[in-house]
Amino acid sequence: KAGGIIACEDPRHPFPAMHPEVRRGLLDTAKRLDPLVLRWGR
Repeated sequence: KAGGIIACEDPRHPFPAMHPEVRRGLLDTAKRLDPLVLRWGR
């Protein structure tokens, strides 16, 4: 959802939903690395 490609934030089975703080931390780390996938759908 953050990159504009996948509309659903739910993980695939068997993974449980991610805690919002963990998700935010992972996205912050990814944004610093500037991966193409976070800019792909824009």
